[in-house]
Amino acid sequence: MRDVGDVYTVLFVPDNLKPPESILGFMCRADDVPDAANQCHKVYKKCEVLWVRKGDSFQEALDEYAWKGVLCDE
Repeated sequence: MRDVGDVYTVLFVPDNLKPPESILGFMCRADDVPDAANQCHKVYKKCEVLWVRKGDSFQEALDEYAWKGVLCDE
């Protein structure tokens, strides 16, 4: 992880798998949400980014994704 920016957790699915059983987490330091998503795409080239949350808790990101990302129409 780089030493600047805030810590973000990116929830993603590798290109050959499908959610929800295959949701993985990627943590990084980034300037903002798009930067964190871009960093995940650089490491996992063909992944699908599902959710990005500021913070270092995979479980909290997963809970937030479940309530705001999946169950709400945003």
